[in-house]
Amino acid sequence: PYDIEAAVNYLMRDPMVDHDKLILMGASIGANAVLNYAAGNTRIATVVLLSPGLDYKGLSTVEAMKKYAGRPALIMASEEDTYSAESSQKLAKIGGSKVTYLAVKDAGHGTNMIKAVKTFDDDVLGFIYRTLVPKKEE
Repeated sequence: PYDIEAAVNYLMRDPMVDHDKLILMGASIGANAVLNYAAGNTRIATVVLLSPGLDYKGLSTVEAMKKYAGRPALIMASEEDTYSAESSQKLAKIGGSKVTYLAVKDAGHGTNMIKAVKTFDDDVLGFIYRTLVPKKEE
């Protein structure tokens, strides 16, 4: 979480960064770290969590998701990565209606999903677009 805090602080000094639309993405234990950081920082607009777990090396997520709940999140896990898939489903349930859980197949763990999921870019960017771009009034 301290690495994430340092990165966010760096971004906050950049006048070109929209400080109200910060997006954090992490994989495996990095997903847990991202969620824990975002839970305590309401400036984070959304998170993308690849293969999170309920607990990786003492970095747990249940309480963090309870605190984060009500804000948008995309959680992705590969079905054969059973620990992460089960953890992801539980986290999505805790997070509520603004959390999107995307189960993928044969995509491995963490950053392996980036190459293994053919629609990865569209899935993640589509989620971010739907989440952060205001809808036009008809």
